[in-house]
Amino acid sequence: MGIRSAIAQVLKSRGINPPDPWFLPQPEEYKKVLEEEGFKVEHLSLNPRVVSLPGSMIDFFRSIYKVAFLKDMSDEDAEKVMEEISDICEFDQKDRNGTWSYLYAPLRFQAIAPI
Repeated sequence: MGIRSAIAQVLKSRGINPPDPWFLPQPEEYKKVLEEEGFKVEHLSLNPRVVSLPGSMIDFFRSIYKVAFLKDMSDEDAEKVMEEISDICEFDQKDRNGTWSYLYAPLRFQAIAPI
């Protein structure tokens, strides 16, 4: 399960409508957005890769996701939520050596601006 799905699952279980503060379009959706603004898209691709984390999932979550998803919670409640999210993600995202990883899927494009 991905991190965003785990966040949604944990927050919903607590009666919280999970925010989704990021725009993460599929390639064709983003191409349409660019073209509607007059750009000529020359290249657009989704480039997924697995990235190993230097520490725990909770450390990663604190640095990247906490401010976006848990900013309205007390530190104590946020820690409990992050622990639960980490527990959910552990099966898919922690290897037998204890290294955590996640799927990073940047959308790369090259487009020419309208004149």
